[in-house]
Amino acid sequence: MPNTQTVESMQFPNSYVLMTHLKDKDAVKSALHHVGLCLDDINTPNGVISGPQVKALIELNIELHTSETPYSILIAKEFNVATHGIFGLSIASSKNIKEAAKAAQKYSKLINPAVHYNFQVTKRNSSCILTPEKSFEKAGLALVEINMMVIHQFLRLSKHQITPEFVQFEHATSFPLHHYEQYFGCPVQFNCQDSRIAINSRFLKSPMMFYDPSTTLVLGDHLDSALNKNTISKNHWTYKIREYLTRNINNSELLTRAKIAAHLNTTPRTLTRKLQQEGACYQTIIEDFKYDMARHALTYTDKNIAQISDELGFNDPQSFARAFKRWSGATASSYRKRPPSSS
Repeated sequence: MPNTQTVESMQFPNSYVLMTHLKDKDAVKSALHHVGLCLDDINTPNGVISGPQVKALIELNIELHTSETPYSILIAKEFNVATHGIFGLSIASSKNIKEAAKAAQKYSKLINPAVHYNFQVTKRNSSCILTPEKSFEKAGLALVEINMMVIHQFLRLSKHQITPEFVQFEHATSFPLHHYEQYFGCPVQFNCQDSRIAINSRFLKSPMMFYDPSTTLVLGDHLDSALNKNTISKNHWTYKIREYLTRNINNSELLTRAKIAAHLNTTPRTLTRKLQQEGACYQTIIEDFKYDMARHALTYTDKNIAQISDELGFNDPQSFARAFKRWSGATASSYRKRPPSSS
């Protein structure tokens, strides 16, 4: 039985409510009214639409759809980079397909929580596997098709304008196959083991046409911030500790489990249990925090290694150097010389 709470917790950018395929303005207003929306709701800059409303709107559009052309193709043709906001710009300005795929997997939940991304790389082919949230039911299957087409659009923004090797869907379709094959420019199959779009692995290093290191870095920071805000409620204790670390990271005496537990008005044992429930570990949180701070300092500031070491509470620069090499696989000085996008 579908989990309605999962759907109710979702939010989508209002730019995803694409209705121009209906042509008739009255039909658009009627469809929106049916799910409790109006034109102002979808025209407000940076607005959001609830999961139940997006689900209901997609289901209504599928029910009203009479064209031989698949509904997903009509919707996908309305998309462009700007539709996805900062997420879309981040993908388009990535260094190459591989980096774009990493960004998509990391941030896609911010704009489409109903479809889960996973990437699989082999020597021959690299695939993006899409799995719909079960609670989205039929609307989730439509979103998988739409997302697959959006991925294809971004592949065309690489300098090689990549055409997929193949596309496959786990579900069935009642639409003629040639529509899909014409859209993707490759073989397409339904009723498969999973839903995926595959490219030749040699294209992973294909540069994106709009690659810009500084843009990628700034947009990544914005998306990281949004991702953190989005998960705070799910990782309450982890984020409480990270907040504490922002004020006390340079004082190792204040970083003991007992000190932090006391600050959070709990016991060390309870704190450990709470973190385990969040899939977190006390020591890992501290190390991840220090690593994040170190990368930020090396990328954005001119502070020398000794200053960074002292601010992060290390006894000496050598201890910091060993830790950073363990975290990143690179020395702090060589990391600083890297282009921003390769961090």
